[in-house]
Amino acid sequence: MDLLEKVFTAIGMKLPEDEDICIYKSGIVDSFEIMQIILELELLTGAQLNISELVTDDLSLKKLRTMINVRP
Repeated sequence: MDLLEKVFTAIGMKLPEDEDICIYKSGIVDSFEIMQIILELELLTGAQLNISELVTDDLSLKKLRTMINVRP
C-alpha cells in the first residue's frame, strides 16, 4: 500500500485519483483533514513537514509526495 494511501485510509478517506488537483480547493478535504494528513505523514515518516510551504500554493498529492521525499 502506498504511503499516501495509508494516510488517507488512517483518516477514513479514499485517496483521490487525480494527483494534480488541489485537495483543499476541490473540497476533497477540509482544513482539519489537512492537519490530520500532515500529522499522519509525520508519524509514518518521522519527517517534520513545513506547513507554510505546503499551503503556499495548491496542495495536491503530487506536492505531498515531493515534500515527503525531501528531507532536511
